[in-house]
Amino acid sequence: MLPLLLFVVVFATGCAGTRTLDAENPQPLFDKINRLGAEKTARVTLTTGRIVEAEALRVRADSTTWVRADNEISETVPTSDLHEVQFTRRLFTSIVGAAVGVGAGIALSFLAEDSGVRRTVLLGGGVGLLGFGVGRFNPIRQTFRFPRGRTLSQPDGS
Repeated sequence: MLPLLLFVVVFATGCAGTRTLDAENPQPLFDKINRLGAEKTARVTLTTGRIVEAEALRVRADSTTWVRADNEISETVPTSDLHEVQFTRRLFTSIVGAAVGVGAGIALSFLAEDSGVRRTVLLGGGVGLLGFGVGRFNPIRQTFRFPRGRTLSQPDGS
């Protein structure tokens, strides 16, 4: 029972990574955001509090562009208006959750006194499905925060 409890506690809390852009050298994180933004939908939060689901996100030192996911209209804002950009990794988290769940289920079956193949398969599969669901509804989030009140340096250092 302990592995199942540990599994639920760890995955119920979710995972997140937050990075704040360095105003003096933002280009490495711009490159990472642009790479992710080309493949995934991002949740962009502006300093005004407005939240936009953005596709084809492109961040530069002076301006940021995207295509709105809801109506496919292109928008451009000054990069200084960005508060944060967040990407969600649902599929990856679901797969990891399922793998950990299967492992926990198999471990539980071996801890049981009368473990057998059927019990191992049932516990592994059942807890694996639970892990998949937890991963799906509580995914890993990667967040990039932008410094407020500071001008970001241009890529050439000016």
